[in-house]
Amino acid sequence: MIIVIVAAVSVVGLVFSGMYAYSGVWPPFSVVESGSMQHSDRAELGIIDTGDMVVVRTLDKDDTIVSYVEGYSSGYSRFGEYGDVIVYERGGGKNPVIHRPIVWLEYNETSDTWSAPSLKEYPYWSVTGVEPEDLDPMNIVGRLTLYDIGFLKKTADIDLTFNSSLWNTKQSGYATMGDSKGNYTFDQTGGIIDRFVSMDMIKYTAGLEIPWVGSLKLLFTNKNVEQIPPNSIPSIIVCAVALINILVVVFAFLGWLESRRPYDDDEDGWEEGPEIGNEHDNGQENKSSGEEGEEDPHPSISIGEWLKEDSRRRSSDENEEPDKGE
Repeated sequence: MIIVIVAAVSVVGLVFSGMYAYSGVWPPFSVVESGSMQHSDRAELGIIDTGDMVVVRTLDKDDTIVSYVEGYSSGYSRFGEYGDVIVYERGGGKNPVIHRPIVWLEYNETSDTWSAPSLKEYPYWSVTGVEPEDLDPMNIVGRLTLYDIGFLKKTADIDLTFNSSLWNTKQSGYATMGDSKGNYTFDQTGGIIDRFVSMDMIKYTAGLEIPWVGSLKLLFTNKNVEQIPPNSIPSIIVCAVALINILVVVFAFLGWLESRRPYDDDEDGWEEGPEIGNEHDNGQENKSSGEEGEEDPHPSISIGEWLKEDSRRRSSDENEEPDKGE
């Protein structure tokens, strides 16, 4: 039993150590509190849903961020869609946001215009007042519109005309958006944040999804409970029951092995049985044996050693020819 407990603690320690090494921050995960990244009303593996725990990575661990537009060109995708998922700070004491960077927009001070080099490989975009053949991703002035964004084929635009609110920030960064059907606008035009997300605003990238587990925190804190997908809690219950059954089987197997073991792990390494013969003589012999430091005739052996010896003995018995007599 002690060996099992030590092994379990060691495994848990290794898992958390590995998560910290992968993440670069402690605690290495964050609970998703809204459904802005969901792809349906039900929780799905591989998609960031309400109540999921996401293992995050610092930019020291993952300093290459791929936008949706870049992912579309290269085929790179994370969590069911092109591009990475980032966690960025909004400031003002507001909660961080976990959304997808769609396109990087660079402000050009010399020309007082905007550029988006990644749009060279993305066919679904336009600028108001500019003919398709005259589009230049290195010189954008006007309302920029992107089409066919994500699995919902969204259309979203950004006002980059002179003296617009975003223009006046003159801050380069990502235009960001959630994946869900409730997010048909960029964060920068939907009231989530009033500027593009610069690199110094990005806190983490999303690394791994641990499904459903964060739903328990939302339940205990009574926060956004109505947004928890209906299959998350049942999934937790099923996994818990399966884990308990596995543990029962493991302990039953260990108990069976222990029952087949001929020696006990007591202090002497041998389970004493009834003595046969002259009690006085046996006592003298045992005393003499102890004084002379003779080796214990019945040393303690491990379960693994006993199983190997038992297997060898059975094999020897099967191979031995029966005595045919004289």
